Amino acid sequence: MTRAIAIVTKKPYGEVYDGFFKRIKIFEATRKIAAAKKAANGGGRSGTTPGNEITKEIYHPYLTEELGMIWTPTMKIGQGCKVHVRENDLPKGTLIVRVSHHLSAVIDRVINDLWDCSDKCVYGYYSFPLIEQIFELESTVFYKGKKTQVISFIPHLNKYLLAGIGDHVSPKDISFKLKNK
Repeated sequence: MTRAIAIVTKKPYGEVYDGFFKRIKIFEATRKIAAAKKAANGGGRSGTTPGNEITKEIYHPYLTEELGMIWTPTMKIGQGCKVHVRENDLPKGTLIVRVSHHLSAVIDRVINDLWDCSDKCVYGYYSFPLIEQIFELESTVFYKGKKTQVISFIPHLNKYLLAGIGDHVSPKDISFKLKNK
């Protein structure tokens, strides 16, 4: 799961692992459900570290709320399997596919995983919404009252990289005109 998220977000594996390790510790300390109790018991069992399965209660909010991905279910209870991790069954794009006890990165219908899960039934997948670029590259814009230039656009994050700014910036924080104070 950690590997799939690192591949899709293009973040270093260690950064994703450490982030989920912290989330697991917060989850086990603040929640009173079975998954939190299981994580708190530890011992290297499933769900206790990012390396041995992360519970949906932890990764789902991260993918949907923090990264802005959209969950698309492909199966209903009692319906049976309709979609497999196969080239013609999934849409093009960058996806995190959920199969039994596993998340797999699928980019433009190519599985990016350590094992071939093409025979597995897909419960659903996370994808980035299609977002239009608002500001042209190299255009002059204002961010926090400072004049700067757009260097690049990261569509799956819906954020821009601006000259002289260290973090990715949301389009709502950028303007063409300097705001009056």
